[in-house]
Parts: sequence; C-alpha cells; structure tokens
Amino acid sequence: MSFYAQSGDSISCNLVSGRVICLRGSYDVVVNSRRLQYKFTIRRNVTVIRGQSATGKTTLIEMISDFNENGIDNGVTISCARDCVVLHGRNWQRDILTLENNIVFIDEGHNFVLSQDFAKAVRNSSNYYVIVTGERLENIPYQYTKSKLNPVYLHDNNKMRILMAMKPLTERLGW
Repeated sequence: MSFYAQSGDSISCNLVSGRVICLRGSYDVVVNSRRLQYKFTIRRNVTVIRGQSATGKTTLIEMISDFNENGIDNGVTISCARDCVVLHGRNWQRDILTLENNIVFIDEGHNFVLSQDFAKAVRNSSNYYVIVTGERLENIPYQYTKSKLNPVYLHDNNKMRILMAMKPLTERLGW
C-alpha cells in the first residue's frame, strides 16, 4: 500500500513477517571524483537505470564501490542522507541480510536480480535499490522513468566544451 503524508512525502509500506516496513521520501545522491560528478534523486524503492553502453552506468557503480572499500583515499566522495553500498557476487543473499536503510546499487550482469529470492529480499527490506540492467525484472514491481545518466566531466580539457554546449541554451533562456 502507499499513501501520502501531510507533508506531501510519498510513503510506501509493506507488512512483512508481522512488522511494517515503510520507505519514505526521496534521497538526493551526489557522487564526486576528481573528474566526474553524478547528481540524481532516488524517489522509489526500486529504480532501474538503463542506457546505451559507455554512458557512465558502470563507472557510477565502480565509484561507489571504491568509496566503500577505500573511503575518501581514492578521491571519491558521496553525499546522501543514506549510506550508498554496492551489492554483488555470489554471496548476495548473505550480504543483503546485513543491509538496513541503505541505497543499494547493483551493476548489470548479476543474474540474481532476476530471481524470486531476490524479489522476496527486496520486498522484505528497508533499503532502496538502484539496479543497472537491460533485462526486464518480472518479479519486482518498479517504476521506470526514461532518463539519461549524464556524468559531468570536471577536468579542464572539457571546461570549454561544456561551456560552449551550454551557450545556446543559456542564450535561449536569457541567462
């Protein structure tokens, strides 16, 4: 069931094993490195990212994984009200049990996302999930919004290209 609170925040609740698990609100996520920045908002408990190859989907997951392994020592920072973690590998069932109130990222190529066991784990979870896949997730209800994941390349070589690309838009808007 889902309903709206007085503040307008969307709340999605499930009754699981006699307890109510509610996911509330949306979360802004900012992932930075020396050269890249990703900014997006998570609004649903399951978000699917699809897109053409070489658009930065796997790079995003790798940056989050690097941050989880090395902290800020590798130059990656994450800004979010919830912890962002990466779930992968054959021990996903064990690992998912230890995660609560996180945003869980899963890169494509992990077939466990197609399983009934994974769907059940998602339904019984307090986590939000961001899944990179080209496959249809038949076992998990999700909302797919067509959007592009556009990393912003921050190094000096791209500064002029970015400014030139923005010029027609800013002129049209009168900025």
